[in-house]
Amino acid sequence: MNDNVIDFPGGTTVDIPAEKILKAAIEADLGDCVVMGWTKDGNEYFAGTTSDLRTVQFLANRLIHQTNMMADEQLAEIRNGKR
Repeated sequence: MNDNVIDFPGGTTVDIPAEKILKAAIEADLGDCVVMGWTKDGNEYFAGTTSDLRTVQFLANRLIHQTNMMADEQLAEIRNGKR
């Protein structure tokens, strides 16, 4: 990446490579984390730092809630002609 390029901190509709997301997660100095995705050959991948499945489920549900809220905000902007 060029030294004069700044990563956009907001939402985007462009896909971001997994390597970039994982690097940012490392730099965020997370306590607990869950990684979910698909391998390039289509298999599900799941790994987490905690063995407490309640914590994993809580985190996953919180993040689903947050993404639903973001989708609702975007939909409202579209409806109001702001996008």
